[in-house]
Amino acid sequence: MALAFLAASCRDAAPGPVPSATAAPLATLAAPPPRPVDTRAVEDELSTRPMELLRFRFTSGIEQREPKDELKAARPGQKVFAFLAIRNRTGQKRTVTLAWTVGGEARTTLDLDIDESWQFRTWGYNTVSAKDRGALRLEVTDDAGNVLVEEELPIRP
Repeated sequence: MALAFLAASCRDAAPGPVPSATAAPLATLAAPPPRPVDTRAVEDELSTRPMELLRFRFTSGIEQREPKDELKAARPGQKVFAFLAIRNRTGQKRTVTLAWTVGGEARTTLDLDIDESWQFRTWGYNTVSAKDRGALRLEVTDDAGNVLVEEELPIRP
């Protein structure tokens, strides 16, 4: 019933004037011009956005850019790889630092470039020496000082 009333109301309305070609110029109806974007502010926000760690694994090797296995412990003389998958949506190439220690003493420090990507895969390794005991410790930080990984792997003879 309400539908019939609406339809009747529409038919009962008197036709309005047809707009003419001499109506107000379009320039007066246009939106104001867009304000310029401060690209420095955008670049600053992107450069300070943290990178995101997607995956981490200690492994004995890399095959087709993926970890070969997952290590639960390391042996003297073994190469220990740290596999990282990192999201870098900062708009620029960034760097992560891998800092390896054994028994509280610095062993190896390695800087790796991280291109802008949804998932950038990279890795570094450290070889456990015959005299190493305790645990192999890894800390990964980005170039802004944010810690992405803090992990230890026991060394077993």
